[in-house]
Amino acid sequence: MVRGRPKGSSGKKKTSPDKAQRTLHSLSSTLTGASLIPPIDECGTSDEDVASTPPSFSKSLDIAIEQIETISKELKKIRHDFGQAIEAQSQVIEELKAENITLNEKCAILDSRIASLEETQHKHADFLNKQERFSRRSNVRIVGYKTVEKENCLTIASEVLQKAGVPNCHIERAHRDGKIVRGRDRHILVRVSFFQDKIKILKNARQALAEDPFYITDDLTKADLAEKRKWTKESGRSIPDRS
Repeated sequence: MVRGRPKGSSGKKKTSPDKAQRTLHSLSSTLTGASLIPPIDECGTSDEDVASTPPSFSKSLDIAIEQIETISKELKKIRHDFGQAIEAQSQVIEELKAENITLNEKCAILDSRIASLEETQHKHADFLNKQERFSRRSNVRIVGYKTVEKENCLTIASEVLQKAGVPNCHIERAHRDGKIVRGRDRHILVRVSFFQDKIKILKNARQALAEDPFYITDDLTKADLAEKRKWTKESGRSIPDRS
């Protein structure tokens, strides 16, 4: 048996009269109920709603407003105090800047004075070195000569200078010089009467005393000795110690 839509049917579902009537009744009730509800913008707050507001809420609102006003006053006071503090600190900073400028000027003056004093000191040191150099211009040192008990330095100096090729040299004085150190012989400081004799001694001493354990050197000032050590350090030659 073949099932299907009857021939000539429109394909629409038929609605029973009872069901259609029930639908119309429901729609009518809905429209009638909707007409009874006022629009939203027409609704307002009635006196009954205001009267129904709890008193605790109003009190809390008043307390909150009071606290906000108190905080606002405190913030204004803090702002005022902070502004005064900034103004005071700005004044202090300006005063410190002025003091700093004054101190810089004083430091510049002191630096200038120090530079002048250093220059004067160098000049004085150079002058004193020249004076000391002049006082030593006739001196020579015999280095490495063995110390003997009850020795006569004049006799030793005369013998050494004669061996150095200056037999008739006039010696003003001769003595041991420097600190006494165990195991080390002190220098014999010799002063001759004539500067030309000193030149001859220094000129001949290196070759004449080449085989001896002692030698003759110039009597330099501390400044000249330091300068000589500075320039002879790289050569490997030793400079006699006077201490």
